[in-house]
Amino acid sequence: MKIIKLWNDPDLTGLYKKATIEWSRPKIWRPDNDFDVPSDYRGYGGIYMLIRNHRKQKISNIITYIGKTGNFENRLTTQHHKYDALIKKAGDTKVSCGYITYQNIKEKDGYINEIETIMIFCIWNYLENKHGFGNLPGFGSKPISPWIIDNIGFKGKLPRRIFYPAFAMQS
Repeated sequence: MKIIKLWNDPDLTGLYKKATIEWSRPKIWRPDNDFDVPSDYRGYGGIYMLIRNHRKQKISNIITYIGKTGNFENRLTTQHHKYDALIKKAGDTKVSCGYITYQNIKEKDGYINEIETIMIFCIWNYLENKHGFGNLPGFGSKPISPWIIDNIGFKGKLPRRIFYPAFAMQS
């Protein structure tokens, strides 16, 4: 095996799985109410983010939670969301839903877990869900495939494109 040269285009190596996350425009989640999932996202699952704004923040639109679900409508209700304390804090909490499409690969159950872990790693410093971050994603007990993840639509503070890891092994 050899490490891919850093100047190679990761897209052309064939080593990365590719996914695109299409994020919805954020909507406010009012306390004591179920979230009104955007109509285009109803009946689907994917990744979602909670975004906080309040007067004392130095930076606006801070992503404070990244989660995954098999169905946005089932997960984003006050009785099912275990972090509803975020919704009840002073200021606004908005939600953006992300629908994932995979390029040239068949969707597998574990892929959404890998993508969620990578997304959390990319913006961990403001998040309230930092579970399992004793080391880099994929370097602990659960290996992660190399991914190229494109974020389109509303992406907040997320990078437009994520290469994880920034290098891959070639055999």
